[in-house]
Amino acid sequence: MQVRPDDIDMNQHVHGSRYSIMCSGSLRPDERCYKMPMQEFLKAGYGWYIKTAHVEYKRALGLGERFRVATWIDAIRRNEVEVKFEISRSSNGKLCSDGHFVYTLISLKPDERK
Repeated sequence: MQVRPDDIDMNQHVHGSRYSIMCSGSLRPDERCYKMPMQEFLKAGYGWYIKTAHVEYKRALGLGERFRVATWIDAIRRNEVEVKFEISRSSNGKLCSDGHFVYTLISLKPDERK
């Protein structure tokens, strides 16, 4: 992936909030975690919600820099999955950030969300 202009903050590096967006495509638990496509969860009235997000920033990424995102499942519990990640600079492999997300299964049915 590559840092885009809208990822940059006033300090000229990637804004902290963008790290979770950079990871989001590969983090959502679905078929690779539960052997069930996301569409099946939605059809059954369930979805995934980020319960916990923890990011540790090691090195700044700047405009135009290329980076890699690695994700893996660390734990699967009854209605949660913990996914860890690392973001590293492509040019030298140095770690820029790491952390984890805990996703919890929620009901999308209005009467059950109260």
